Amino acid sequence: PVVFWTGLAALLIPLGWWMGMFSFGVHWHRLWLVPVALIGIFFTVGLVEELVFRQVVLVFFEQRWNIPVAVVASSLFFGLSHVVRGTFPNWPYVFLATLAGLIYGVVFVRYGLSYAIVVHSGVDVFKYAFLVR
Repeated sequence: PVVFWTGLAALLIPLGWWMGMFSFGVHWHRLWLVPVALIGIFFTVGLVEELVFRQVVLVFFEQRWNIPVAVVASSLFFGLSHVVRGTFPNWPYVFLATLAGLIYGVVFVRYGLSYAIVVHSGVDVFKYAFLVR
């Protein structure tokens, strides 16, 4: 599983860079805050978004259709919820958030809510510490 997720990250991060959504750079002034950011992101963004988009939306769609359709549909809703990030409408960010939502959805289905929250929080902390908008 680690190789799979590393491979996805190795694909998505260059894709976002190529789309001009961010550049790489260490936020040296933020690094000492990473433990605090991890806790804050875990209990706000990671927990809340995974509860809403996986535990509520994905499960809702799964009860009506099947798991693959539920993962895709909840990922589309997740992606569209990011349309107001930056300049409106931010379609490149919607695209990347939808791809990330697919990953979080697969993690949720395969391993459960806790793992989806941890993966989502880890991605956001990485973004906080190493990606420049």
